[in-house]
Amino acid sequence: MTLMPSAQETNQKTNDVTSFLHVTAQEAVFLKANTNEQTHRIATKICETLRLTMKMFEGSRDAVVITDSHHHFIDVNPAFCAITGYSKTDILHQAPALLNSHYHDSQFYFALYRQLLTSEQWVGEIWIKCKNNNLLPLKLSLYSVKDEQGVITHFVGIFSDLSAHKSTENELSKLAHYDSLTGLANRAQFVERLQFTLDMAKRNRHQSALMLLDVDRFKLVNDTLGHQLGDELLVQVARRLKQCVREVDTVSRLGGDEFTIILGTIQSSENAAGVAKKILHALSTPFILNEREVFVSVSIGITVFPLDGDSVHLLIKNADTAMYHAKESGRNNYQYFSDTMNQKMLDELEMETNLRQAFKNNEFSLNYQPQFALKTQKLIGAEVLVRWHHPVLGWISPAVFIPYAEKSNLIIALGEWVLRTACMQAVSWQKTGLTLQPMSVNLSGMQLKQPDLLYKVAQILEETQFPAHLLELELTEGVLMANVEETITTLKKLKEMGIRLSIDDFGTGYSSLSYLKRFPIDTLKIDQSFIKEITTSSDDSAIASTIIAMAHNLRLNVIAEGVETIEQANILLDKDCDDVQGYFFSRPLCEADFCQLLTKMQAESV
Repeated sequence: MTLMPSAQETNQKTNDVTSFLHVTAQEAVFLKANTNEQTHRIATKICETLRLTMKMFEGSRDAVVITDSHHHFIDVNPAFCAITGYSKTDILHQAPALLNSHYHDSQFYFALYRQLLTSEQWVGEIWIKCKNNNLLPLKLSLYSVKDEQGVITHFVGIFSDLSAHKSTENELSKLAHYDSLTGLANRAQFVERLQFTLDMAKRNRHQSALMLLDVDRFKLVNDTLGHQLGDELLVQVARRLKQCVREVDTVSRLGGDEFTIILGTIQSSENAAGVAKKILHALSTPFILNEREVFVSVSIGITVFPLDGDSVHLLIKNADTAMYHAKESGRNNYQYFSDTMNQKMLDELEMETNLRQAFKNNEFSLNYQPQFALKTQKLIGAEVLVRWHHPVLGWISPAVFIPYAEKSNLIIALGEWVLRTACMQAVSWQKTGLTLQPMSVNLSGMQLKQPDLLYKVAQILEETQFPAHLLELELTEGVLMANVEETITTLKKLKEMGIRLSIDDFGTGYSSLSYLKRFPIDTLKIDQSFIKEITTSSDDSAIASTIIAMAHNLRLNVIAEGVETIEQANILLDKDCDDVQGYFFSRPLCEADFCQLLTKMQAESV
């Protein structure tokens, strides 16, 4: 017969829950074997429940820990040992202080215990110290267990390891707040830190500075060396920027090749200039990309709180304005924001708006600068000039609005309009009986870069029925030299269409003879700056002679611009210049006046 365990044996074995469950199970087995049928069924149910409880306790993936009312451990399951590294022998009869990570203060534990006593449970996150001294984040649920009289007899804790979850959280936080390429703070983190910096500056009444940096000509690196090396360059730039500031300052990447630096506390605005100079010096050393030396610089815009703004939005806007002016000032420099800069930006914005409206309101018109053969003084063609009459501002000089058109990319649409309108007008004159004259139209650098330039020019010539051999496209030296090989390819295709080509303002650029002979051009136009003093300056006279002789040796035609006196004309005639244009022969003429000139010249030639 199976004997029931004695009370002494039961008390000895109930120091831990597992032993207690085994003892109770033995008692249930005894009842099954030695009682009536009803009691037998009850005992059977107890056995099943106890076996399930033991299985859950032993097999749970969550750690389970049980303490007595004095908070001493009386049992832990295998998951607890696996997570903490402590064996059951290590932990039994110890206090929870063994696991104290010192991550939380006394107020945390006081609040935890108070809630556990009042609500009989506490659920939250907690950090513990494992046996190997590593800190571990846990999701912990604590429960108090009471007897029939409501007295707490035990505490039960169930927890799971949050390390993987925390790691995922950290990765997500990193993705949300840090740039994946450089590891710097990203735009979102930058805005948060700038707002915090401004709040602290307002509270403590000190100055702070914001610097906006843009890598000069970064697109050239990407286009020539590839995006992979371009990314490597950004990583190296980020590394050098961090070395130029204090630990308390924030370096961030807004995107692309744009960076920002927040200087949390500065004594005066000159401190920001000191950092800017340090950055320019640090970046002057070449970068090594795939065993190749690459030189880059940055343009820096600086705003100071509270002098240049008291909000995140305003400081960023003003720093961007200052950075834009740094680029305009030749790059590789820094500029402080000023109200005049802001006014200039507003003027540019207004000018761009007016330019866009000008297209809609047909405010543009064409003038024609007649060109004459110097020896015969016969009309040989005209340079087409665009004019703009604003309904409020009146006539606006091309020297004013053309740069704005180039900055806003409106020069592409404007150039196309000029070419189409000039061709249409010339053909309309022909229909009235006038002889078609060659038309010289300026081609901007941005137009030359357009992939559909050849198609656009061919389309306009076909639509207007203007003969290609009577069209001459003018380009400046700077435009020609911007991307030599691609430019030569494009110009050759234009020549194949029958179009003539000329270099405008020759002598003011930087083209070399070796390149000049490769361009398929027909005409050189001597810049008017050399013509103006040709009668008094031996240098200008010599330059004009050299250009004319060189052009003729290359079998090119020569036009002198800005001829205003008979003395200038006579000297050019002596130097064997081919053609001229300027006020001495004719001012630029509106459409009606030029039509009259054509009529007059045609009548005189009969």
